[in-house]
Amino acid sequence: MIWLKFNWLLASLFMVAVVSGSKPCWKKMMKNGVVCVCNSSYCDSSDPIDKVDNGKVIVIQSTSSGDRLVRKTVSTSNKPSNKKILTFRPDLKYQKIAGFGGAFTDSATMLINNVSARLRMQIMRSYYAKDGSRYTMGRVPIASTDFSTHRYTYDDNNNKPDFDLKNFSLAMEDLHYKIPIIKLANKIADKPLKLVATPWTAPAWMKTNNKLIGMGSLKGQAGDNYHTTWANYFVKFLDSYSKRGITFWGITAQNEPTDGNTPNFSFQCMGFKPDAERDFIKKDLGPTLAKHNYSHVNLIILDDNRPLLPEWAIKILKDKDARKYVKGIGIHWYLDVLVPVTVLNVTHYLFPDVFILATEACTGTSLFDTPGPLLGSWARGVRYSTSIIDDLNNFVVGWLDWNLVLDLKGGPNWVKNFADSPIIIDSKQDVIYKQPMFYHLAHFSKYINPGSVRVGIKGDTNNTKIVGVIDSGRGVVVILNPYVKNF
Repeated sequence: MIWLKFNWLLASLFMVAVVSGSKPCWKKMMKNGVVCVCNSSYCDSSDPIDKVDNGKVIVIQSTSSGDRLVRKTVSTSNKPSNKKILTFRPDLKYQKIAGFGGAFTDSATMLINNVSARLRMQIMRSYYAKDGSRYTMGRVPIASTDFSTHRYTYDDNNNKPDFDLKNFSLAMEDLHYKIPIIKLANKIADKPLKLVATPWTAPAWMKTNNKLIGMGSLKGQAGDNYHTTWANYFVKFLDSYSKRGITFWGITAQNEPTDGNTPNFSFQCMGFKPDAERDFIKKDLGPTLAKHNYSHVNLIILDDNRPLLPEWAIKILKDKDARKYVKGIGIHWYLDVLVPVTVLNVTHYLFPDVFILATEACTGTSLFDTPGPLLGSWARGVRYSTSIIDDLNNFVVGWLDWNLVLDLKGGPNWVKNFADSPIIIDSKQDVIYKQPMFYHLAHFSKYINPGSVRVGIKGDTNNTKIVGVIDSGRGVVVILNPYVKNF
């Protein structure tokens, strides 16, 4: 048993009597555990917490046995106890939280668009409504990724140079899938999402290998026609979405820039080394964004795996001409096992005014993991919570999941690089399965508001993962205990 000693009002515990207005999980036992089923007429939900009475703590619990965001209220006590005590320390303040969310990939938005209108609304409310996960951020690929049905950019031009980008145009996937679904998310959410845009590759005619895949980088060098044109491509994208009512909070210089340095890489990529990304930012991308009034869009470097830190950041941010344009560092989780999470702490203290954002994570893709969905896998949810808590406790400001939804195979994915997702769609049955990952993420996104500040937790935290924040005078604590079914 764990008891908490508080000076503040609210604790959101990890792992609860359903309150009026909330709808319980429609449980279904799958091979790997419990999922929650939603159809066009029913979907579980959990009312927001508007008020916490003095002397009370609201406990929100999800368990491997099937509890999902179950809620109860308990009284606090100042009596001595021989149980484990944790002290909430609002006097020890760290980073401000930006938010949580997932990616509007071609595959995800196509799947959401293709289900019935009522089921589509169930999905979107599950993620963005007050009685859902309350996602506040989102990632938007610039053109195609492996989670598309085919390869494309916005100016393929039959592989002929188009330095003026006269043939630049958004794709059908943007106009019919991504943009409508993003607009719907913005309509349901409390306020417009903080969106982060990311390119996977330049058009083939700009690249050294003349391909969208495989080992290749931008032709030429920073400051030349190819690099300037590529920077203008970013602006064209931002302009095109802005004309359709969608604005961006952030943009990354390149998705996983090390992929394009890998021979025979199988899907869309483009290579940068840190000095090349530095020079592109200071000579092309940074000035071009500023020239076109996009200085307010947070420019994010790296957007790749954690072992590249802190060296990648040092290479770019020690250069004052590049540093003035950079606001953030993006990290992926796929190689976290190779280095301790404390490299994030080290990076933060080297560059305390540059935020660190976790920009991509998913399960079902590792060489050491079962590919594709594992319906009901609690272990995959634990991986999400572990990553989020570790990241937040080492100065990460937010955490973005990969695909919002996928199908039963873990696609569509044109290169068959299947993965898992918090929501899996069974289009034939017109139902969705909300996985344990969905609820693990919701313990953070639903209760930790943007603008919350991480604070200290004092006490014995052995065998548990814990993070705490304060927000408008109330405290929120998320606790993961993988060794017991409930508290």
